[in-house]
Amino acid sequence: MSDKSAESGRTDRRRALPIPEVAEILGVSAITVRRAVETGEFPHVPVRSKKQVPRAFVEALLAAPKWGAEPDEVAV
Repeated sequence: MSDKSAESGRTDRRRALPIPEVAEILGVSAITVRRAVETGEFPHVPVRSKKQVPRAFVEALLAAPKWGAEPDEVAV
């Protein structure tokens, strides 16, 4: 998911992603993701002194149909 990984040909194997990166991937602000983590809407794992969101959760969000979208409108 990172441009650096794609450019070097390496696979990004991180199991959790930092909040700012999750926000960028989802197209929302980092504050929105932090609030979702704090309210329990998004799971998190502690990594040092920061909270990160599990990669599997982010991928599941991206794979899920958008709320209210017609089946043919959902990007695959």
